[in-house]
Amino acid sequence: MLKPTFMVKTWHSGIFILVVLLILCCQQPQTDSSKIHSDLPQITLLSDQIKINPDASELWFARGRAFYELGSYEAAITDLNKALELDSSRPDTWHLLADVYLDYYQSRPALQTMEKASKLFPENCGTLLKLAEFELILKRYSEAFQTLNKIEAIRPNDPEALFMKGMVAKESGDTAAAITYFQHATAEDPYIIDAWINLGQLMTTVDTTEAVRYFNAAESIEPENPRVLHAKARYLTDIGRINEAMKTYRDLISHNPYYADAYFNMGLLFLQIDSLNKAKQHFELTVKTEPSYARAYYYLGLLAELSGLNKDAMRQYEQSLRLDPDDEDSRRAILRVEEMIE
Repeated sequence: MLKPTFMVKTWHSGIFILVVLLILCCQQPQTDSSKIHSDLPQITLLSDQIKINPDASELWFARGRAFYELGSYEAAITDLNKALELDSSRPDTWHLLADVYLDYYQSRPALQTMEKASKLFPENCGTLLKLAEFELILKRYSEAFQTLNKIEAIRPNDPEALFMKGMVAKESGDTAAAITYFQHATAEDPYIIDAWINLGQLMTTVDTTEAVRYFNAAESIEPENPRVLHAKARYLTDIGRINEAMKTYRDLISHNPYYADAYFNMGLLFLQIDSLNKAKQHFELTVKTEPSYARAYYYLGLLAELSGLNKDAMRQYEQSLRLDPDDEDSRRAILRVEEMIE
């Protein structure tokens, strides 16, 4: 049985919303990588080694990776390009460079890097899988599917390729095909947690009674996984099984006490059943856990307003708007409360 990989276990649909925003961003000017974080021991050590042996590609790679981990993307790009100039035969250098470009809001160079890598390593399934991932991010569904077909020609029924085909089908709107691919992926490797989660979510549009089976399967494999429990609780909420949803959120919090979304969603559930004090407690726990959780401040303002505490409501709404300047609900609430205070 194949073990789950990092990419498959951590991939979920929310990442697409975030990363697609990177597509049109422009490249930034580069700086001298040797001068960034030059006082840090690992950078100093690698810089000293590079001075002694400037043609060692592995040293440039190591320093590029160190810069990447420090968030110094320009420096990382410089060093990794130098490593490739010295030795272009290492797939991991190409992969890391693509990751740096992506995290540095340069999606197009990231894709171009993986396209070059796939031509150099046409039978490296890791490279092809990463290329398909980037093609999917950029909504190049046809290209992604073709890349995944290349993997299956090399490794038939590869669970990661099947999972990614499911993601391509899902993102392109073909629910039936997505379900089929996710089912095949879990048959080949039951530890692909994201395939189970996606199956549960997609089945809610097809057969709500069948959907729970997939969430339960994921939970049986990783009972403390917060994404599994969160997805299951959302499903239970959607079908009106509020008490079971509450229990699932409590289980999630017992294993992951800093998971702010669980507190927030429990607050919404308490609002739904008119338990305002408990709702307030959970929204307060949300912002205590994650002080930048703008929507929780909005609901704290709403609860304060319902209690006639207009000045407190105003403070909460203003904080929500500071954290999320595009929040029209908070903007309207501020105008409404201002009239009551006057």
